[in-house]
Amino acid sequence: MILLKEFINSSCKNHLVYYQDKIVEIDYCDFKNQFQIACFKVRDNSSIGFVKTPKGEYFMVSRQFRSAKKFSEQKILEFFGVEND
Repeated sequence: MILLKEFINSSCKNHLVYYQDKIVEIDYCDFKNQFQIACFKVRDNSSIGFVKTPKGEYFMVSRQFRSAKKFSEQKILEFFGVEND
C-alpha cells in the first residue's frame, strides 16, 4: 500500500494511473488525451484502477462501468482498507 499513498500524495503535471499496485504517469501523449489514455490503460491491464488528474481529482475506472466515477481521496483509501494518517 506504499504505492497507493505515493499515488495519493503525488503532485504531477500529467495524469497518473494506479492499478495492480503500479503507478504510471501518462506523459507520452498530448495533455487533452491523457485522461482517455489513462482510462484505456486501466481497462487494458486491470479490472479496476484509479486516475489522478493534475488538478488532484480522482476517478475510479472499471471494466464494468461505461464511464469513470469520481472518487475522493478518502473513498480510495476506504476502498483498499487503508487508514488515513
